[in-house]
Amino acid sequence: MYRNLYILVAGALVLVSLFFLFFNGSARGRADFVWVNGTEPETLDTCFMTGQPEGDIAFTIFEGLTTYHPETLEPTPGVASDWKQEGLVYTFTLRPDAWWVKGDEIFQVNGRPRRVTADDFIYAWMRQTLPETGSQYSFLLDYIDGIEEFKSTTAEHWTKLLKDRAAKKLPPVARLHELGLDQRKEGEEFRRRLWEEKVGVRAVSELVLEVRLKSFVPYFLQVVNFYPLFPVPREAIEEHGDQWTLPQNMVTNGAYVLDDWRFNSYIRLRKNKHYWETEKHVSARLAELGAMKELPRRMEIERDLLARLGSFEKRGLARLDAL
Repeated sequence: MYRNLYILVAGALVLVSLFFLFFNGSARGRADFVWVNGTEPETLDTCFMTGQPEGDIAFTIFEGLTTYHPETLEPTPGVASDWKQEGLVYTFTLRPDAWWVKGDEIFQVNGRPRRVTADDFIYAWMRQTLPETGSQYSFLLDYIDGIEEFKSTTAEHWTKLLKDRAAKKLPPVARLHELGLDQRKEGEEFRRRLWEEKVGVRAVSELVLEVRLKSFVPYFLQVVNFYPLFPVPREAIEEHGDQWTLPQNMVTNGAYVLDDWRFNSYIRLRKNKHYWETEKHVSARLAELGAMKELPRRMEIERDLLARLGSFEKRGLARLDAL
């Protein structure tokens, strides 16, 4: 009897679950592309990501300095429209039309549309190296001149701040912004000054980022397209803290935006209508490249890709679902 009852209850639960999933999928409409992501992402904050389930989402909603050719995986322009290498120094020129986007609108700060700037990369890379962050991928930045010294010195400084706090019998803290106002300002100023003095990364201007390596790294252009080195929006993080990756708070710069996130069910991504790869951009870029007599290899790759695939604005899929 009890066995039969158990079977009936289990069967009813399965039917209810299937009905719920069917209704849920119907209500949100069919996506243009669906994939099984494997498991629930642990986070959508690129500073704390470590796995493929998170990374697959990150590559759709964020964009680094470079991106991958879809067939050869060679580096092609991303946020950086152009770059040059002189010895150990890379100089990246960023796009003036690469925007931070929140929902359907360009993110605004003090009433002005917010571009992705060189300082956004500096903020993201510094955040990766901070001792209280504990990023498992911070070693990728060790290719950069001065980063290792910055990491060790900030770790010593952070330990001192915590010891001073303990000596005053104050409760422990996990982040710099949880300290008192004076200590927080002192810590931020110390880190900013140390970065400027020691680290080979600087904003030449709002849209020019200079990176100095400590030794030759032939695959550095691929490294900057890994999600730990993607830019992040400082204002959104400072306003919302750990909640900045919720759909209602999230600000991103990739080809897609976060539309919906149902725990242990799905993540819906929606086409970013403000993404820089528009029809106008593609036609203008093809004309520009066509007028040049000799093209570097990376520009040949870009030209062929744009000519064959067209613009994301026209050809990009409208909705994606990660199950």
